[in-house]
Amino acid sequence: YRVELLIGNQIAASSHGSLRFDLSTSDISLKADSEASIPDLLKPFPIPGLKAARGKLKSSSTFTRSGARQASSGKLELAGFTGGFGTYDFREFQTTVDYGVEIAGNDVQLQSVHATFGQNGQPGGSADFSGRYHLTNQAAQIAFKLEGIDQTVLRPLLASSLGENRLVSIALNGAGSASFDPKEGSVMKAELKVTNLVVEDPLKKLPRTPLSAEFQLDGLHRRQTVEL
Repeated sequence: YRVELLIGNQIAASSHGSLRFDLSTSDISLKADSEASIPDLLKPFPIPGLKAARGKLKSSSTFTRSGARQASSGKLELAGFTGGFGTYDFREFQTTVDYGVEIAGNDVQLQSVHATFGQNGQPGGSADFSGRYHLTNQAAQIAFKLEGIDQTVLRPLLASSLGENRLVSIALNGAGSASFDPKEGSVMKAELKVTNLVVEDPLKKLPRTPLSAEFQLDGLHRRQTVEL
């Protein structure tokens, strides 16, 4: 199949792929690739606070269902986004997300989510997530890892908070995990490291020497008790 969304004479979004359905077993296999121009999509469907001069959103995904098992995997890509949302401004921002999800009975497993970030052709770090969730007892576990998140990504996010100051450099790394059980409570462990933090201010009051910090958290919540 192929589907195109035209706004005027311009193709704002398109999708193509294939679908297979087994009439005897009800098994499904679906593959789809899509691409959309963010500025063209916003013309008839504006989102308050979101402005876009350039940028494309691409996706490639697969979905299968066989018996009680369902699985989905694919890639989402935001390429060359120049614009903003509220007070956040981006210039040639890009991010790619690879994901894999599987559902077997009542068990939902987030096998992996790997996200990379960048701006103006410069890499800005990555983030990884994985976890599980049980639909019946609502028990959940999640783990994350941050690697090399730097000023390329954080500068546009912190610009409005810093005012006249400017984030020169930073490196953020960390990892952690959390679990939740309605009967047993929740547990969280995390470690974050901030290095090479330099903020430039017009009045020259902030130190020019790179700063670093390390945060560690080990917490437990059970019934009416919280332990750190």
